[in-house]
This record gives sequence, structure tokens and C-alpha cells, in this order.
Amino acid sequence: MNKSYLRILRQCVVSMLVWCVSQFAMAGAPSSSTCPGTFDASGNVLTTCYFDLTAAPSSTQTTPPNVMLNGGIFRVPDPDGTLGGMVVGTGVFDPFVRIQTSKGYAKCQPNCSEQGFNTDGRTSPPGNGTILDNHDKGDSNWNHSITLGQIPKITVCDGGGSTGTNCQQYYEFLLDMNEEGNENSGLSLDSFKLYVAGKGDILSNSVTDAGCAPDTSPNGTFKLCDGATEVYDMDNIPGGDASLLMDYTNFSGSGKGVDLQALVPVSNFAGYTADSFVYLYSKFGETGSKCTVAANKSSPCQTPNGALGSKAKSLTYGSDAGFEEWSIRRFSDVPIPSTALLIGLGMMLITRWRPTR
Repeated sequence: MNKSYLRILRQCVVSMLVWCVSQFAMAGAPSSSTCPGTFDASGNVLTTCYFDLTAAPSSTQTTPPNVMLNGGIFRVPDPDGTLGGMVVGTGVFDPFVRIQTSKGYAKCQPNCSEQGFNTDGRTSPPGNGTILDNHDKGDSNWNHSITLGQIPKITVCDGGGSTGTNCQQYYEFLLDMNEEGNENSGLSLDSFKLYVAGKGDILSNSVTDAGCAPDTSPNGTFKLCDGATEVYDMDNIPGGDASLLMDYTNFSGSGKGVDLQALVPVSNFAGYTADSFVYLYSKFGETGSKCTVAANKSSPCQTPNGALGSKAKSLTYGSDAGFEEWSIRRFSDVPIPSTALLIGLGMMLITRWRPTR
């Protein structure tokens, strides 16, 4: 086996299936794609790898839009399945964190970004700014702690079913988006991190707290401090920086249908107990209008398979409407339909990769 194939096989162990398939197809020939991203001599990320999840999901698809990043799975649900038909309106979805840009859309369009994390921590105004762009900062209804024991587990086996061979368990998180229609219906998920701590009211983070040391990874700008330990980062992949491109119009508004399902291996939480507190940090909209079609009908955004599809490059991905919210189902051991996930899920038994820091 030549060196090119050996290099690609090694990358397959730490990346996702769809990227590996495209690379084996191109082995031995130069590729014009700069995706996954590359680093400069100082370790700074030069490029971002974009993953197109904008395609309208269908129950007839073998695999609905999905991607595997650092062992975690991010997928758009089947509209005819349980999540696709779930009512997600206010008072039903029961989010543990809501995020909405605090800059005002008139000032930052088309590149509004927003970020936040769940916590029980509160300070007197204007101190609540330490919770970043959390919506309803002063209230605990939509912004509060969760424990590991509250998060449902998903069993996934070869072929995507909940029984069979090479089964692995995942913790499940659900996203409901609120965006405008037409070309503004897109939204990017640019960062997704999970932390564990012994208390649920942490406010200290590297973005707003000068005493909190910054994230040392090349792509990282956010770090939760005060005893929190990072257990998952979707950007810990070859190239270091990933962005998921999503479309709000895949489901009928904010009242029905989960927009994204995020699954993180239970093994990432080894050693923690059910009463450990879990923090979810996410950032949206940073991609903004970067991927829109240029005058020559091309897009600067690269996917593992090359250029973006026509739908994806027709949208802007800034945050330009209501809040984004994360929730969990209030029961455990939820099965996944056999058509839900990536082909060849046996890959998921591969040891979780972490970059050298």
C-alpha cells in the first residue's frame, strides 16, 4: 500500500466517513479542496471545513443529512420520524438554554453571531453579560443547569438500529432554531462544546472573565472555567475548525420539528456520576454571508467533497431572528431508526481522537 493510502487510512480513524470516502476516491491525484482546514506555523486555523446539512430531509433517503465530528453525530431528523414531528413550541420543548444575539440585528446583519451556555449562575445587572448572549438571562425557566443523569441515552449499532452488533451509547441534545425565511433561513453552528463540573452555577469564562485562561486549542476562543472540564468539542478534528450549515425552513417554523440532533458518546463522560453538572456551550451565525454565491457563481466555502451545493450557497448563515434553544427529552434509552445515521457505523468503535495540545 503506498504512502498516500496509508496517510488517508490514518485520517479515517479520526475523521468522518464521508470525508474518507472522498479522499480515497482522490488518492494519488492532487486535490483542489482546502478542506479540512489547515494550520499556520503558529497553530492558527487558516481555513474552515463546512458541512452542508441544508438539504431537506426525506423519509426515502438512505441517510438524512448528517455528519460525524470527533466521534459525535450531528443529524437533521427525518420529518416523518419522532423528532421531525415533535412539537417544539414554547412551554413544550422545555429548553435548558436559549441564545439570541444582544447586538441588535440592524447593527450586525448579515453577519450576526451569538453564543451562550446554560448555568444557574446569576449576577446583578449589568453583570449578567457574563452569560454571553443568553436569552432571558435573569430567569431560570429557559437557562439553567442540567445533570448527567437527566440526559437521555441513545443506543446505536451497526446499520443505525438500536440493536445488533458493535453497539455504542450516546447522550442526546436537541436544537430548535428560529430564523427568517428566503435567503436568510440559513444558520451556522460554529462551535459546540460540552463541559462537566461539580456545581451548576459557573459564570466564569474566557470571553468575559479576564481571570479565566483562554482556550489553548488553535480554533478555540471560548473556555468555561471555575472547575469545569471539557469533555467534547466538535472542532477537534483534522484541520481543527468545523462549521455546520443548517436551514430553518426544513421544518414548519419553530412550532414543529427538531432542527438538529446532536449525539455525543457516553464514553466521553467516563468517571462522572449522574449528579455531575453538564454545560453546553454553542456559537451560531459566525459563518454569516461568507458562503453566499459570488458573481462567478462560486462559493469560497469548502466541504469535504468540494464546493457547496446550490441550495447551501444561496443562503446566508447569520443569526437574524429569534432565539436558538437546546433541550433534552425527559426519558432515557431512546432508539434511533435504522435510516438515521451514517453508513458504516462500525467506525464509531474507533478510539476517540484528541489532538496534541
